[in-house]
Order: sequence, then structure tokens, then C-alpha cells
Amino acid sequence: MLPLQQAYEVKQSLLEYLKATFSFKDIAVHQAFYKFINHPEEGIFK
Repeated sequence: MLPLQQAYEVKQSLLEYLKATFSFKDIAVHQAFYKFINHPEEGIFK
């Protein structure tokens, strides 16, 4: 498998794991968390 494809699949798997693991009752916290993990420059994946 191509390294770029593997990296993409690992990233998507981690994002799905984080979304399934962390659910917040507070809407503001929920939106801030998802904004952080999906941000292209300041998020967890740079």
C-alpha cells in the first residue's frame, strides 16, 4: 500500500476514534473540540 494512503487511513481512523470516545454535553465544548481536531494548521494533525 502507498505510504500516503496509509497515512490518510490512519488519520481518518484516529479521527473516528476520537469522535466516538469523546462526547460532550456542552455544545460550545463539543464544537471547540471538533474544530481543534479538524483544523488543518493548528489541529492535532499538521
